[in-house]
Amino acid sequence: MGKPRRVLFISYIFPPLGGPGVQRNLKFAKYLPDFGWLPHVLTVKDVTYHSHDETLIDELPPQVKVYRSESLDPWRLSARAFPGLMSQKGASGETKRFRATSAIGIYKKIRDYLLFPDAQVGWIPFAYRMGLNIIEKEKFDAIFARATPISCGIVAYCLSQKTKLPYILDFADLWTDDPYTTVPTSLQRRGHEFLEKKIVGCSNAVTVATGGIRSGFANRYPWLGDRIELLYNGFDEMDFAGRVPSALSRNGRQIVYMGSLYDHHIENLRYFLSAMQMLPKKILETLSVRIIGNVVPSANAIVEEYGLKSNVHFSGYLSHSEAIDHLTSSDAALLFVRPGDIGMVTGKVFEYLASGIPIIACAEPIGECATVLKMAGRDSFLCRPNDPAAILHTLLELEELGWPRANLHGTHQFSRKNTTGRLAALLSRIA
Repeated sequence: MGKPRRVLFISYIFPPLGGPGVQRNLKFAKYLPDFGWLPHVLTVKDVTYHSHDETLIDELPPQVKVYRSESLDPWRLSARAFPGLMSQKGASGETKRFRATSAIGIYKKIRDYLLFPDAQVGWIPFAYRMGLNIIEKEKFDAIFARATPISCGIVAYCLSQKTKLPYILDFADLWTDDPYTTVPTSLQRRGHEFLEKKIVGCSNAVTVATGGIRSGFANRYPWLGDRIELLYNGFDEMDFAGRVPSALSRNGRQIVYMGSLYDHHIENLRYFLSAMQMLPKKILETLSVRIIGNVVPSANAIVEEYGLKSNVHFSGYLSHSEAIDHLTSSDAALLFVRPGDIGMVTGKVFEYLASGIPIIACAEPIGECATVLKMAGRDSFLCRPNDPAAILHTLLELEELGWPRANLHGTHQFSRKNTTGRLAALLSRIA
């Protein structure tokens, strides 16, 4: 392989920040050098964020440079003013998090009214200036930006306009048509529509994490044609190499839920707990559910409401490596997609696939998440998310079958390295 080509890789959310939103950015940067593209990462200095994982940055190859700029956004300002708010390790090793309070909720509402297009708008001038300096010092062939937050996309657009470098935008979520995002005013709604048309419409290519996002952009920007590339979130085979499943000092069967438990998951949680309540006592006494990740404050109270406090355990946020240990050592993985949502493909499904354990998928059978499971041949335990009887049937079926592990033949198409190879091919097409 000859001298690698270079890409300026813009990502506000980047290690040592942790959580599922970091994985896509990290793995692209990790594997691009294997395909002849050397990323130089432009990100922000330390910010206040709900999860930190210092181990992730060690995954980057030594030749990948990371540049960190200043910012005047709320996350950066709070980290400078109150460094104690940064996530810290507790005595038991788990990462502590902020506790959601009514004051924080009020702050977020005020912030959303005042800051446009997002809370990271104060990062744009600093990232733009540092980006220009990096481009002047290093020869780049293209720009790649994760468009969450949207401010990253604005930085990429502005740098491209100034330097004439082609740019790719990456979307793991919808933008103007995102059902999970509330825009506070009609003026801001029109502003987002203008920005999307300008930034996406002028891009040289777009990568997306779901087919639903691809369809939306293809309808609004038909001139992009085959330059809208579907790159599913995936799993890193290196994260699973050499791991030997163990019982982790527990008795009975364990179901693991990996990832954040948001407000929109509470409906799923209630239906699942209803199904657990109907299990025969003999099975319920030996069944536990471990939820690994950030949870809304109401989750504990809901578990107590269903009388399942002894069965459901909250671990809080763990490092990615620790979470994978729990996943591979569990008897089944639990997946929630909100009832009626047919476009969501949650990132955790791919690591669930790589684990080989059964996946209790509480998701719409006609949804894209179900499609991914079918592509991998792992839809045996798919059940409607709002049907406790169907969920109960799935749990009883698993018990009867002995919680069987699956072969991994259908999962390799979703490896992070394979996906990054397709990103590299797209970069080569536009540059």
